[in-house]
Amino acid sequence: MSPEQWNKIVELFHAARAKTSTERAALLDSASAADPELRLAVEQMLRDDEASYSLLDRSPIEVMAAGAPHPYTLASVGATFGRYEIVALIGRGGMGEVWAAHDTELDRAVAIKFLFPRPGFGRLAERLTHEARAASALNHPNIVTVYEVIRHEDTPLIVMEMVKGEPLGSARGTPQPLEQVVQLVSQTARALAAAHAHGIIHCDIKPENILVRSDGYVKVLDFGVARQIGRDAAAARISGTPRYMSPEQARAELISPATDVYSLGLVLYELVTGQHAFPGHSPFLRATPTSEPLVPSSIN
Repeated sequence: MSPEQWNKIVELFHAARAKTSTERAALLDSASAADPELRLAVEQMLRDDEASYSLLDRSPIEVMAAGAPHPYTLASVGATFGRYEIVALIGRGGMGEVWAAHDTELDRAVAIKFLFPRPGFGRLAERLTHEARAASALNHPNIVTVYEVIRHEDTPLIVMEMVKGEPLGSARGTPQPLEQVVQLVSQTARALAAAHAHGIIHCDIKPENILVRSDGYVKVLDFGVARQIGRDAAAARISGTPRYMSPEQARAELISPATDVYSLGLVLYELVTGQHAFPGHSPFLRATPTSEPLVPSSIN
């Protein structure tokens, strides 16, 4: 998504947010007559604005995808895709589902990511393939391993390591013990250092993309918007999740490994204090924070 597209969505969201329900409907009818996806995205943002899980906690592509009605995938319990037999649904998000499966050839448990077929599916399929390509180039114990990409009816499916755990996002709003925070963030930092050493910037570090096993072991996942250092790091598009974006990401400027470090710093702050460093919408919409966050020790 280009900065212009995202800015248009954000501007319409703010205009609609200030209207009554009747005025809002009329505004959306007029502003999105030629672009139904624009309306879907704004309506999703308005719903998120009234929920505890804010639109700032979703990437632009997730906001667009979540607005489409009645999503479904090809997966179901007992279905087979190549040598993989579907066992159970693990999770469901704005863009698709992750299912547990059994590799009948190697007799092991795996996870398979499926996309919802919907408007914009081509872009999502491209992102899924990009994620597999980026993650498969990395070999680190704190990064989820991608085994392969298979295709079913022209749809790419990512087959990856099965990890039983909870995302850091499940602890949102609650300060965590300092010793635990140090362990979680240091493992994540090592994973990012390995990615950066291979020329890859994750670009979407947030609590939902950091999985924690029951033994405290961290796994970083979702390299769907990753970029290569020095090759496409200056691409003029906005990607990532607004709440955890660096200012240069929000402005679609040149990014670097420091982009991931900034995002991880925001995650660290949230783990220690139980709140965002920059609460509210303004930090992202202005594309740069205008004030310093509160000192963590003053909160916790």
